[in-house]
Amino acid sequence: MKNSVKKSVTVLVAAGVLFGGLQAGIAMGAANGLSALKPASVNTYTFKTYTAQQNGAEAQIETLTVSGLGDQKLEKQLNEILAKDSQAAYEQYQQVVAQAQKAGEDTHFALNMDYTIKTDTAQILTIEAAESQAAGSGSYERSYYNVSKTDHKLLTLAGLFKNDGYIQAISKDITAQMSQRMQADDSLVYDLKSADDPQGFAAIKADQDFYINDKGQLVICFDKYEVAPGYMGAQEFVISLDAIQPLLQDNSPIWF
Repeated sequence: MKNSVKKSVTVLVAAGVLFGGLQAGIAMGAANGLSALKPASVNTYTFKTYTAQQNGAEAQIETLTVSGLGDQKLEKQLNEILAKDSQAAYEQYQQVVAQAQKAGEDTHFALNMDYTIKTDTAQILTIEAAESQAAGSGSYERSYYNVSKTDHKLLTLAGLFKNDGYIQAISKDITAQMSQRMQADDSLVYDLKSADDPQGFAAIKADQDFYINDKGQLVICFDKYEVAPGYMGAQEFVISLDAIQPLLQDNSPIWF
C-alpha cells in the first residue's frame, strides 16, 4: 500500500492578544513581530492519505490526528475514534479484495474517505468524516465529531439540551423549513410523512448527525436519500434559535 502525506495543516490560535499590539509588532519588523509572540494555544491537524489498488478495487483513505487541545485525555479519545473510522474503511476495502480473490476475478469498487475541519473557533472544533463508495451504484455518508474546547469534551446532541423535548422542537423546525423550500423551488421534494407516505420524515433521531457552525448555530444533517431523493444529495438545516432556546442547557455552545 502506497503511503503518502496529503497535507499537514497547522492552525495557530493566539488568544488574548490585542489587535493594535499585534499590528504594531508586525510593523516593527520580523524580529519583533508575530514570530516574537507566544500563542496562548496551538491546535495542529495532521492529515495523511493512504492509497491502495488491488483486484480492481481502489481505496483512498485519509487519517487525521489532532493535537494542541490542551487536554491529553480528550485528544487521545478523539484520535482513537478517528483512527478507528479510518481503519474500518480500510478493512471494508480488504473484504472486497478478499471476495474478489476468492471468486478468482476482478471487481469494480472504489472507496474514498476524508476529513474536513468544519468549525474551528475558540470554543468549538467540528470534524466531518465523509465516506463514499462506488460499486455499480454509489453511496455517500457523513458523520460529525463536535468538541467543546472550553469544557474539554465531545458533544452529543442530547447533551446540548435539558430534556428530550429537543427532538420534537427540532423536528418541527425542520419540517417547516422543508415545506418552505419546496414552496420556493418546485424541483425540491422532501419525503415528509403523510397518508400517502407513512415512512416519510416525521422526526429526527435522538442521536441525529449535527455540527455547530462558526456562527454558533446548530446544524442538523441528513445523508443522501435519508429525507429526500438522491438527486438532492445530503441535506442540512440550520435550526432556529427561537425553536430551541428554552430547551438549551445553561452555558450552551449554541449561539455562544
